[in-house]
Amino acid sequence: LLAQSIFINGHASITELHTAAVSSQPERKKLFLGGVCGHHSLYKLALGENLVTSLQSVEVEVVTLDQVVPQSLKVNLIKIDVEGAELDVLE
Repeated sequence: LLAQSIFINGHASITELHTAAVSSQPERKKLFLGGVCGHHSLYKLALGENLVTSLQSVEVEVVTLDQVVPQSLKVNLIKIDVEGAELDVLE
């Protein structure tokens, strides 16, 4: 859906799309899938008040920002929405 949105909005020439999760260490990790699109997490999801579990997970590549953002690129803004793992991304 993101690739389609980038294309439809005419941003393909200025956008680089990576199919990976972002955290503090490069690795392969389970991505726990939430019941709602966009509510997936590298951490087990809490379903209900005290029950920690997940219905499904998939194995994903995890990269660091340093791997995908060139050092020479000046970054003015980063939008991060990673279901509670923001500090891991910035680390």
